[in-house]
Amino acid sequence: RRTLYYGLNLLIPCVLISALALLVFLLPADSGEKISLGITVLLSLTVFMLLVAEIMPATSDSVPLIAHCFQ
Repeated sequence: RRTLYYGLNLLIPCVLISALALLVFLLPADSGEKISLGITVLLSLTVFMLLVAEIMPATSDSVPLIAHCFQ
């Protein structure tokens, strides 16, 4: 397998989406945008994991390494 392909197309977007979750702590406490940003990041991670599950082969007996980040 080509590791650079998986690194660029799977790991980097996962890291960037997860880094967006840290922006919640930079927003003011009385801002209503904290909840909307948190929900948006959660939905983004969910859609990303669905896409990763679709790309991975169905005959694999082991769990993909990227799935360990979300368990």
